[in-house]
Amino acid sequence: MVGKRNRILQTKKHQDTGGDHVCEMRFLAKKYVFQKKMKFM
Repeated sequence: MVGKRNRILQTKKHQDTGGDHVCEMRFLAKKYVFQKKMKFM
């Protein structure tokens, strides 16, 4: 019972960090695109 609960918590934690990572990548991509646009102007 405890092992199963720990596993669920671990997967949840893993999903949260994964989500943060995706958000970070999107943010960096947006920043990168914005900088490229500014250079063309």
